[in-house]
Formats: sequence, structure tokens, C-alpha cells
Amino acid sequence: MWKCPGCGADVEDNFDLCWNCGNSKSGEGEHSAFSGPAESEEPEAEGAAEEVPEWLAAIRRSDESDRGRGIPYGKTRAHNYLTEAILVTIFCCLPFGIVAIAFAAQVNGHLAAGNYHAAASASSNARMWCWASFWCGLAAGVIWFFALFADQL
Repeated sequence: MWKCPGCGADVEDNFDLCWNCGNSKSGEGEHSAFSGPAESEEPEAEGAAEEVPEWLAAIRRSDESDRGRGIPYGKTRAHNYLTEAILVTIFCCLPFGIVAIAFAAQVNGHLAAGNYHAAASASSNARMWCWASFWCGLAAGVIWFFALFADQL
């Protein structure tokens, strides 16, 4: 792991650019927030439009589109609900629990691929199916209890 010189995010060693801000590993080069104008270049006049590299503009566009979709700015993690899905499969409702496990297993793959919208969607679906399994199992347990002890009540 290396720490990004621009934002301080922890980045895996096999990546040359920061996943959060796009800075290079060394803090130098065309993808660096620290690479200012060269010494020989004249500083831009006040009020002149700042030229933004395409890679940075794409990051800004994606961050802006995240705000309208219910994903918090900079959100790059999603809970996978795998533990909860396994528990409700064992103790509550097998069919709905299996669906919850299927969605929970997709979350980390989407995150690793950088597809945060799909990860958030799979996480939301895993959560929904966990709750469906829980309530279905609880209802079945209550019905079973009353059927078994109806003559004693």
C-alpha cells in the first residue's frame, strides 16, 4: 500500500494512480495535482479559464452524477451483508436467504471493478432480501408455534 501525496488515501501497490483523486504514485507527472506550470511558463492571467485535464473532468463529472443518485460524495465502500445473508439462510428462510447471498457476493466484485453504482445496488438488494428472509422465517415460526400449541392455549 502507498499513501497518496494529494489526498492521503491508501492505494494498492499495483496501481500507479490514486483511486480517489487521480494523483500519481510519485506526486509528479501529468496526473499529479502537484504538477504546476513549468518554471518557464508564464502564469495565467487572472480571470482566465483554467484548463482541466480530461481525466480530472471525468472524475468531477462522475462525482457530480453520484450526488443525484443517492450515493454520498466520494463514497467508495458498500456493506456486502454476506454474514447477515448466511445467518438468515440458516435460521430463517432458505429460498430468500440464497437470493440474499447471491446479491451479497456481488458487492465486493463490483467495488474491485470500480463500479460503485452496481455495488450500491447489489448491497441494497442483499439488505432487502436479508430482511425478507428474516420476516418470512419469523412469520413461519409464529404460525408453526400456534399450530403446534393451539390445543393447549
